[in-house]
Amino acid sequence: MIDIHDLHMKFTTGFIPKPVHALRGVSLHVDRGEIFGFLGPNGAGKTTTIKLLLHLLKPTGGHASINGIPIDQPTARASVGYLPDQPYFYDYLTGMEFLCYCAELSGILAGRRKTRANECLQLVGLDVDPKLQLRKYSRGMLQRIGMAQALLHDPKLLILDEPMTGLDPVGRREFHDLILQLKDAGRTIFFSSHIIQDVETLCDRVSILIGGKLTAIGPVESIVPQHIQCSDITAKFTTAEQAAQAQLTLSGAEIFGQNLRIRVDHPDDVTARIQQLTTAGGTVLSVVPHRNSLEDLFLHQVQAEQDATPCA
Repeated sequence: MIDIHDLHMKFTTGFIPKPVHALRGVSLHVDRGEIFGFLGPNGAGKTTTIKLLLHLLKPTGGHASINGIPIDQPTARASVGYLPDQPYFYDYLTGMEFLCYCAELSGILAGRRKTRANECLQLVGLDVDPKLQLRKYSRGMLQRIGMAQALLHDPKLLILDEPMTGLDPVGRREFHDLILQLKDAGRTIFFSSHIIQDVETLCDRVSILIGGKLTAIGPVESIVPQHIQCSDITAKFTTAEQAAQAQLTLSGAEIFGQNLRIRVDHPDDVTARIQQLTTAGGTVLSVVPHRNSLEDLFLHQVQAEQDATPCA
């Protein structure tokens, strides 16, 4: 559905012109029917990549296509629904007026516009007073109306730029469910985010963009090492005094009332540490292994990029 090859983007900024490399040879593809996460810190080049895909900017190198059509062709964008990171809404229009206006821009026939707008409002779960103006909508309601306009022309590809930003936990959960529902309906979803949990829980594949360069791409389980980093063993003792006595003989143990917790750095040592706890009179409650996460990988790569970038 999306194919990007060796994409470069260079801006010139400042009173004394200075080149800024926003993208440095980005290459990736997005398969039909998948949710693809575009992860990166602020300023990494995520929004620039999206604007290049939508032909709002022209690349200084490389090429890209949508559904096999070069991005400089208008037909490439006919099957795309887009929700920008900072959408602009006409404050004094109602939600229905706004959607009917967007439907007209999308080429939907006049007799179909209001019906389609109602369908999209139901799809995103937005039930409001039809006379309520957009300026009185909450942030979550505006995100929903923005998603509704992206869905008006029934696109096969949805491009969402930071769609969860500003939403409360309930709003994020509902947005998650909507994205999964859209995937089940056969749509391809490409969304950028710096919220790692959203990317990790939703996406079939993810990519990490740092400093205009892709540093990782693939399913989470393939790009994040899955070996156990350490394990926490928790054991319960009959009394707090017994737990305190056992703590004296067990190096590195932490006490919590009647419980002791030991962190084991090597998997081969887990059995021996369990034996020590039981010998001291404890009953093992849990053994919790800790593996690398997408967040660990992300933070490591961000730090590596910062360390590699010379100070001005």
